[in-house]
Amino acid sequence: MKLDKVKILSILVVLLICINLATLAGVWMMRPPNPHGFGAMSPKEFIITKLEFTDEQAEAFELLRKSHFDTIQKLREQIRSEKEEMYAGLKTKGNEAAAYDHLAKVIACEEQAEKITFEHFRQVRELCNDQQKQHFDAIINQVIKMVGLQAPPPPHELRQPGGPPLP
Repeated sequence: MKLDKVKILSILVVLLICINLATLAGVWMMRPPNPHGFGAMSPKEFIITKLEFTDEQAEAFELLRKSHFDTIQKLREQIRSEKEEMYAGLKTKGNEAAAYDHLAKVIACEEQAEKITFEHFRQVRELCNDQQKQHFDAIINQVIKMVGLQAPPPPHELRQPGGPPLP
């Protein structure tokens, strides 16, 4: 009698493990695709592939991309710093004017970042030949969506030492 209970429990455990594995596989396989259909391609890879850049164009694009990235990172740091100062002002009563000054600086930095990004993509378009420019015009909105999906890295204070950023 005892052996029958052990057999039944063993079969149930194996059955539950199989059901769990099937559920996990189903969830993994049925997950929705990337909402914009870009797959695993980065914006850089997407542009180079879709526009069929030559090696020379790809090198020039990489230089533009690196310069743009460095400039935007500096602006993001400035925005972060201004926001920290703005919210630090909450500790002091009657400090609204200083907070609004910091807010104005944040807005100015964000405007500058948009202008720099627009100019960056104008320069990328200038790398293209006439046929590539037509493709560029067709994909630029997709690229902007891809870039917009990439969140800026969290401030240093929010990172775990030696680990991934905290959520």
